[in-house]
Amino acid sequence: FLKNNAENDSVLKTYSRKKEEGLNTIIVQASARAIQNKTNPRYLITLGQVFYKLGKLDDAEKALAMAYKRDPDNEIVNQLIQKVKEKKMSTKK
Repeated sequence: FLKNNAENDSVLKTYSRKKEEGLNTIIVQASARAIQNKTNPRYLITLGQVFYKLGKLDDAEKALAMAYKRDPDNEIVNQLIQKVKEKKMSTKK
């Protein structure tokens, strides 16, 4: 990670990547780990958050629903599910 300033401009122009590329890498890695670890909800929470950032609300909802099945008492999961539902409702209007 580099600060976006004139001093680092040449390095950033040469090596920076699009945000979506990084998020897609997170999707691949978190998906693989969620499959390997059938009890930990954290990878699915991460997937839900990344899908939300990408605007893929249906995918976010599915990932968070799976996280909920693994840990129904997890307050973060419940908050994120509500956030996705609210976003979906606001985009339908």
